[in-house]
Formats: sequence, structure tokens, C-alpha cells
Amino acid sequence: MERVTDLLLKIRSVSDKIHQADENARTRGERFNIFSVMGVNHYELAHSTIIAEFLDPDGSHGQGRTFLDEFLDEIFYFVSCRFRKPWVMKSGTPFDSSSSKVYTEYDTDDGRIDILIKNDAGQAIIIENKLYAADRPRQLKRYAEFAERQNWDYSIVYLTLYGSEASMQSAEGVDYVCISYCNEITEWLQRCIYDAVDKPFLREAFIQYSNLVKIITHQDMETKFTEEVIRAMVDNAEAASIICDAQQKYQEYVRDNILVPKLKEFADKSGLQFRFDWDLNGEKGFYFKRKEWKNAAVWFYSENRTSWTGFYIAVMNEYADVPLKTNRQVQLRCFDGNCSDSYPFGWKYMEYGYSEWNMDTFADIVNGKFVEYVKEQTLAVINELEGLSCFQRD
Repeated sequence: MERVTDLLLKIRSVSDKIHQADENARTRGERFNIFSVMGVNHYELAHSTIIAEFLDPDGSHGQGRTFLDEFLDEIFYFVSCRFRKPWVMKSGTPFDSSSSKVYTEYDTDDGRIDILIKNDAGQAIIIENKLYAADRPRQLKRYAEFAERQNWDYSIVYLTLYGSEASMQSAEGVDYVCISYCNEITEWLQRCIYDAVDKPFLREAFIQYSNLVKIITHQDMETKFTEEVIRAMVDNAEAASIICDAQQKYQEYVRDNILVPKLKEFADKSGLQFRFDWDLNGEKGFYFKRKEWKNAAVWFYSENRTSWTGFYIAVMNEYADVPLKTNRQVQLRCFDGNCSDSYPFGWKYMEYGYSEWNMDTFADIVNGKFVEYVKEQTLAVINELEGLSCFQRD
């Protein structure tokens, strides 16, 4: 245990340096990011729109196919290195970018393709952009079937934060390529920054977006601090192993012994009912509701069965897999996601850092910031909800 304590003290010292360096950078204006200010961080559609604009040969950047070709080269390089074969369309031929057009939210028979790159020769690249949301049943399968009906010569690209594979329910029997924001998108943006070196406005746009990608993929720690942490771990390898092995138990302890009691305390003081369920058919979440409400509850919820990601806030049935019945759909001002049968009052992702739970999230649970955020969001939803005449209370 003495070695573990020694390692933690060394890492605490690095942490203090990081906080000081971050404050210095903030003072110099280096932490300003227009994409973060606009709330892009965890919205898939916003990321799709930005990426598509960079890729579009007819985009406002005025550089023709330059950035599209860099993207195609990056994927080709990735596939060649990883699978020892070239990246080609279904027919075995490479994609020809000479007559390409780029679309977002492209309508299919029963869904929308996030980003579609298509040329006059009938070739198509279908990009499914998946930050936090869970896969829908047969999602990639349906895209493949749609492409077949269109007689496209196509390739499906599955883009996630870290290169995760699609679920079996989405992609069984489908040939697709996994790429990540962490690696391929980051490398592509670096290529684009180099290409735009003499175009300051465009270059800064790429730099700003690249910085945002590094933030959402947790690559924003300065290299020298990362190396210092790694050296400390190498020097205390046994202690580092003990700490890493304890990570899941630490998260469960913080969740069960700090988060849940604090949320229950808030519910009791506010006259709310509280439920915390971490295995709703593999889904995760907790809710607050008034006793007199019929079935409605304010949920903090994730549909992701494999990781602690994709947490959003919505007014749903207290039994989350049952649709909430209401007289009509009304968009709450505190939500930015559209109303639907599943979300009759709209929805929104939890703020960046809380929509995807990581070790920083658990630090904020311990220091109380996370619970304060949950309190604030819950009361805002309740106050607005109870002002609606269409809301069924009993």
C-alpha cells in the first residue's frame, strides 16, 4: 500500500501542475473554442454538419476536393495498415472523388444516413456518425439494403469516438470499416491544417475543431504532463497495476456510496420520489418524480448497454421502455432535442463531461459538482413541466 500511496502523491503533484497550466492557458485565451461555445461537443448532427462541410468539394472553404481527398487517403492508409488490404468499394474499385457531392441526413426508406458521399459513377460512401447514442436495430443492415436497392457501389464507414465496432443487432452480416475521432479524424484534421497553412481563417477553423475533437476524446492533456504521469506509473508499475485493476470497483463504490445517497437526500428534501436502476435490460439511469404525477418522471438515462455513455435528460414514463402518454407534444425550453412519441416534451444530452461518464465525472461526483448539476437540471424541468396545461399530473 505504501507504493500505491507514493504513486498517488506523485500523480497528485502532476495534477496540480496541470491545473496551473490550464489556468495559465485560459488567461492567455487558449481555452476559447467557438465550437464548444456553440454547444457542439456531444451533438452528432452538429459534428456531421461540420465534417460534411469540410469534405464537400463545393463547400464554403473554396478548396475543392482537397480535404475530401485527404479524408479518403487517411482511411485508405488506416485500412491498408490494419488489414493489409486496400480500402475499396464493394466492387473492388477505389472511390473516385472527381464528381463527388456530400450530403447530411440523407433520407432512406426508413431512416437517414448521417453523411453520404456520392459520385456520378454510382459510388457511395455511407458514414454512420456515432458519438454516444446506441445503435438502432438493423441500422447498418438497413443502410446496406438501401444502397443495394439504389445499385450503388458502396462502402459503409462506422465513425465513433474510439473506433468501437457496431453492435450485432445493427450490423450482423454487413461489411463495414470502423474509424475513430481519436485517431483517423484527428490525423485527417492535421492534414487539413497543413493544407490550409497559408489560409489563416480556414486554418484556424480546422485548429479549433481539432482541439474540440481532442477534448471529447480526452487527448487535450499536454504531452509533457502525460509523459510525466506515465513515467511515474512505470517507476511504480506494481502500484499502477493495483490502481488500474481497482478502477471499476472505485466507480461502483462512488456510484453506490456517494452518488446515490446524495441524490436520495436531494429527492427527500425536495419532496420527490427517486429511483436508481443500473440494469434496465442493460440500460442505465435514475429519475425523479412527484408522487401525484401519473406516470411521468424526469429521467437521466442512457440506452447504451456496453459503456457509461450517451446520458441524456428527458421526461419519460417511469417505466422507461413504455411510451409516456400525453395529450399533446410540447417542446420544453430547457430541452433542445425535438419532441417525438418517445420524448413528448423533448430531450437533451447531459452537458459535456456528464453525457459520457469518465474518471473526471467520478471526480465531480465526489466533489459534489455532478449532484449540483443534476439538482439544477431536475428543478428546471419540473418548474417548466408543471406550468403546462397539457401535463397529466394524476
